[in-house]
Amino acid sequence: MVLDAIVPNLTASDRYRLLSEEALRLNWPILNIGQRPEENRGYLLHQTALSDALPAGQLALTRWWNEMQCLNTAWGAEFYEGLVAKRADSLYPIQLRNPESGCPFWIKHRWAW
Repeated sequence: MVLDAIVPNLTASDRYRLLSEEALRLNWPILNIGQRPEENRGYLLHQTALSDALPAGQLALTRWWNEMQCLNTAWGAEFYEGLVAKRADSLYPIQLRNPESGCPFWIKHRWAW
């Protein structure tokens, strides 16, 4: 199972393209919010590009968050943990010196609206 493509000098967009190509080769479908995954099956998680600075982006993020929380309740599991945001042109912050060391370039949040 491929969890991520940690390749030096690839932007976030390039990494997703690489993962998409591998998912196509492995015949993995894209999993969108609301689709319940089957057991023992590989998927590529849907990725979208938007600006949360625009009102439409803020509405989409809020709608997706609410939908994910409703699905967690309906499925009786915390399948969706939240949303991850990163700049499309950012490089993956590879550091091998210390797993406890933070990275100032990417920050992952769990939103609680």
